[in-house]
Formats: sequence, C-alpha cells, structure tokens
Amino acid sequence: MSPIKNLFLFSEDEKASFFYGLKEKKDIIVRKAESTDGYTFKTSKTNIQFKKSGKKHKMDKGRDFKTVKIGKKYFLTYSQKTRDKEKYYLASSSNLVSWTIRGGLSGIKKAGAIVPDFFYDKDRVMYVGGKSIKVAYSKNLEDWDLEKNILLKPKVGKFDAKELMPAKAFVRQEGIVLIYYAINASKKISIGLALFNKDNPEQLLWRSSRPLWIQKTKSKINPLGVLSLSNRLFFYYENKDGGLVSVSLPIVWHPQAKTSEVEGHSILIKSPKNPIFGPHPNNHWENFAAFNPTAFELDGKIYLLYRALGNDNLSVVGCATTTDGIHIDERYPEPIYVPRGDFEGGNGYVDKSKPKSELVSGGGWGGCEDPKVTRIGNMIYLVYVAFNGWSEPNIAFSSISVKDFKARNWKAWKKPVKITSSDIKTKNQKAIKESLADRPGQTHVGDKNPAVLPGKINGKFVIFHRLWPNIVYDYVDKLDFDGKTFLPGDNIIPIRKEFWDGKKIGIGCAPLKIKEGWLIIYNAVSAGKYKIGAMIVDANDPSKILYRSAGPIIEPTEDYENNGHKYGVVFAGGSVIKERKLFIYYGGSDKCSCVTVADLDRFIEKLKTDSKPQVKKVTISS
Repeated sequence: MSPIKNLFLFSEDEKASFFYGLKEKKDIIVRKAESTDGYTFKTSKTNIQFKKSGKKHKMDKGRDFKTVKIGKKYFLTYSQKTRDKEKYYLASSSNLVSWTIRGGLSGIKKAGAIVPDFFYDKDRVMYVGGKSIKVAYSKNLEDWDLEKNILLKPKVGKFDAKELMPAKAFVRQEGIVLIYYAINASKKISIGLALFNKDNPEQLLWRSSRPLWIQKTKSKINPLGVLSLSNRLFFYYENKDGGLVSVSLPIVWHPQAKTSEVEGHSILIKSPKNPIFGPHPNNHWENFAAFNPTAFELDGKIYLLYRALGNDNLSVVGCATTTDGIHIDERYPEPIYVPRGDFEGGNGYVDKSKPKSELVSGGGWGGCEDPKVTRIGNMIYLVYVAFNGWSEPNIAFSSISVKDFKARNWKAWKKPVKITSSDIKTKNQKAIKESLADRPGQTHVGDKNPAVLPGKINGKFVIFHRLWPNIVYDYVDKLDFDGKTFLPGDNIIPIRKEFWDGKKIGIGCAPLKIKEGWLIIYNAVSAGKYKIGAMIVDANDPSKILYRSAGPIIEPTEDYENNGHKYGVVFAGGSVIKERKLFIYYGGSDKCSCVTVADLDRFIEKLKTDSKPQVKKVTISS
C-alpha cells in the first residue's frame, strides 16, 4: 500500500519515525515507518490511534504538523480547517502510538515550533510564523500569549525576503537554534537558521546570511519537517506526486556545539601514537615545545619541519623524519633554521622592554613561528611568521635547494626577507577595519598563516596568508623577493559568520593537488578553541570554493590537545598524501606534534557529501 497522506516526522535515539495515512476499505488509517539512515524507512503494521474526547479522530485533513518531546511525553501541533476557519490543535502521546487530541490552541493564528524541554520564567516558549516570526508563551501548552514584537523580519534582497515559518527549535549550549522555512514570491522554499538568547528568547543573537538549502524544483512542494538524526540534520518535503523526499543539511551549530553533533568526520583517525613527538628535555633549543609541524615528502621519506621553543623562548625550526608517516625515524640534533633578521629576533634582537604583544603566540618572545614548507621541482620554499617580540608579526620567506637540504647544508638557506607589511594598502582595508571593531585599542592585525601553493595557476605562483579574519592570497610572477615589495592580500577566502568557522580562519597546510582541485586544510577559532576544517577549491581559481566542511574535521578532545601550554588547541601545519592515505600533521596545545590519518578517497567523498545538501527520494518498505 502507498501512502495517500504524508503527515509528520519525529526523531529520537538515532531513529526517525514517519507517520502517514493509508486507505483501508472506506477508512483512512495511520501507520508509522522507521529509519536509521534518514532515507530508507521500514513500516510496521501497528495502527496509530488518534482520539478526541474518547472517540476516534481523523487526521487526514490536518496540515502544518510539528512534533516535540517535552519530558517523557510527545506533543503534536497541527492545523485543520473548520467551517472555513483555520484552527490549531494539540495532541499528546506517551508512546507515539496512542494520541489524545487535547483541544484547540488559543492565542495563535499561525503554525509554530515549540522549544523542547525549556522554560522561560516558568513558561513554555513557541516561535510563531507568518510574514515574520514572533514568540508566544504558555503555562499549559494550550493557552498561548503571542507577543507583539517581531523577532525575525524578512530581509530585502536575501533568500528570506518574503515569508518566514518556523520549522524546528533546538536547545543548545549557546542558545535556542531555530530552523525556519523562507518562502519567496514564487512559493519556493529555502531553509535558514537563527539563534536566540536562552536568557531572553526574544533576543536575536544572529541569523544565517545564506540558506542551508534552496528549492531547485519549479513545482510546489509541501514541507513536512526538520529533524536531527545520526549527527545530521534532515529536512523532509512532499513532492508534486505525493512522494517523500529527504534533504540532508550541513551541521552548523554556532559557535559551540556538543561534540557528538559535529564530530562527523570519523574517517580521520588520530594516531594512538600521538603525540608523535614533543619537547626534547636534553636539547636546550626545544625543551619547552616542539609543535605545529609542516610536512613534505622526498625520496619516500616525510620530513616534518616544526616550531621549536627552548630556554631563550625564541622560535626556531627543527626537523624530524618518518617513513610510514607516524613513527619517527630520526630527529635532528640541532635546529635546521634559526632567526637571522632583526624583524624576527635575529642577531640577538628581541624587544623585551615592553610587555608581550597581544599577537604573541605559543608562549615565545619571537623568532620563526609556524613554518610552512613547499617543494617545487628542485627547490624547497619556506614561509613562516616572523616576530621580534613587539612589532606586528609578518610573513618571511626563504628557500634552499633540494640538494643542499639533503646534504644538511643549512648555511645554504637564502637570506630571509619580509614579504608582507602592515603599511601596505590593500583592497581589504575596509574589511580589516570592520574586523577590529570588536577589538578595542587595537589598530593592527598582523599577518600570519602563510603557505605557498605547490604549482602555478595561469602561469603564476600563489601565496596564501591571513589578514584578520580571512584567508587571503596573492599571485606572483616568481618566488624571489627583494624585501621592498610586499603582498597586498587582494584575494579573499572568507570566514562564514553563521558557521563554526565564523571568527577567524587561516591556512593550515600547503594545498594538496587532487583531481577535484586543491585540497586546503585550514585552522579556525570557535568558542575559544582552535579547530581544523577542510575545503576544496577550484584548480584555477581558489576563490571558487567547491566544497567546505560543515563542521570541524579535527577538534581538541584529547589530553595532549588540552593540557599543554594552551587549552583547546589543534593547529594544522602540514599534510601529505602517501599511498592514497592522507596524513594531517598538527600541533597539540601549543606543545607537541600529532598526526591524524584517513583513506584519501573516503575523506574526499565525505567532504563532498557533508558540505552540500543531498536530496534523495525516500523509500518505504514493509
């Protein structure tokens, strides 16, 4: 039997339930089908009962169904026409099988989403839609007081410019997350998000500037609900043929989230050997920290160049090697690169006469911070954050031939030069000024997080860096600098204000070439913690982001990522593809060096499917 009426959905305990009507003789019965993947539902033969005043109640005329669990009970709100007048009803159940229609809802004239397991001054809360979204309060879930104030208005020129209808509310640590339908003049539907203050449900904290999903079909669809299942968000709608369609949405809780809801990239496995190395107690130059390793492969061996701190708190670059990507074969006894210019604390120049700059990182006073290495042909290029303890940090550049590197002829490193300057005027000045608005007293942003693309785009080299709060990049004709010409940072890969990476981002590793384009591993700050994300950009235009992780791919969950020199830090520095495996090297808590490993093909596939909504027709079987 095929459904003749799609009713509503509900999810709990990693299981989704779909309720639908069937024609049986002259009657319409309601059945339930269940799913664990959100796409394939298996029906049961148990009839779902709806009773009003002890008598059987038909549900086939209802619409705008919304489900919520409060305490140990399930509640259902829906609308139904009575004598050409729309009326809203409330039903309750203790088992999702037997439902009691408790009566009509007073005080509201449009469908709303009740906030689950939440009180505000002893009142339940419901967000109610229409042209705009308002809030209503109730002590018994039946009698509601609708507030006059508009909380969420349509935004002219945006995806949600016409009519807004609440779809589902979730309570999270950072606030009340409201998912809503945005209906445009053509009756097409998009999905947006808003965050409200738990201490004041009428205070809007933020709203999405971009939709999670946009209707592509021309025909009218009927939205049936949004639910959370298996660490994913699913939106369901009824198509023109009455079929049920599922849309998996990105997970975008912002700016904090429960780990179980964002740790969807389980394909990445943190090595049980982590940290693969850390401070060396017998080496004065690295007995404090050895972290944020960059990586490249040469002759079957992976070289890890890492930031090291010792007794003088001046960052230098150390080197370790691994053949299998995890176990360290050798660790060089001396640093392979040290500060040489005044702008990076070389020649003994470190300004300690003033308090440490607010831009200091990793606990050091200056030096060569967070190196990034790229091999192109017979040359190895090194970019890093140059810092002398007080002046704004900038990007420095050096290089060495592969021959000299293999011979450990460290004197062959080319003299370092600055390739960025805070004095340079860029196309991003307005954006930089806006980014400083919430940083009182600060007049500069510094320049950090550099990386060289291991190839050319349209005949030019590409260098990435970060001008707060975005990743920026520049095209250059050659990798040779005179110390007088600086990178302007004219091209932007932006933060996503409504997503987990909405505060600041920076390139983590030199991009890796894959068939889809360039794989970029990047760092982001979320809720005071450093986390790692991934994106794939177009092979010929890095501004074209093809795929971007909806949530972090690596988070600080382990002891070595939280209990070093800084709590809650995973900071990517290097990545390598070896034998179809992806190795991502990162620093833990500004102290040690770690690695996570994934099958490359599975990683890319998951990144592609997780970053964009997937639309699939639901199948129902007996």
